[in-house]
Amino acid sequence: PIEILTFILTHENQRKFDPSFKEAKTIIRLPDNTVVQHKMYGRNWPAQARDFGVLIHYELKSDASIVISFCTVNDPRIPKLNNFVRGKIFKGGWILEPKGESETIVTYGVHMHMGGTVSIKLNNKSIKAQNRRKPMKLMKEMLK
Repeated sequence: PIEILTFILTHENQRKFDPSFKEAKTIIRLPDNTVVQHKMYGRNWPAQARDFGVLIHYELKSDASIVISFCTVNDPRIPKLNNFVRGKIFKGGWILEPKGESETIVTYGVHMHMGGTVSIKLNNKSIKAQNRRKPMKLMKEMLK
């Protein structure tokens, strides 16, 4: 799980599992495995580019699993950017559970509001397109 934690928290690696990721800036690093970041994501037609102020915390559990949790934080050091819509992450996180010597079960979830608006017709079309993609194919694409 430690290798996966490092992979997830390294900005350069985020593009490997999220192609819309553009940039992240660390605003402050706290001593208890907590960091505040400004994350920016590129434009995905028809939506504008998005940015988020994010508080990220991770915890190493006694069973060797790792929990990473994150949510929006309003910090005056995170500037409002032109051409970006500020989104809100209500809650999100990763659970990394060791399985044997060389495997890890990875669980991810997020509840967010992207900010701005997207028409119902375009939203429904996007959901239908995502549902047609096979889950294993999605996982393989993310791991490339």
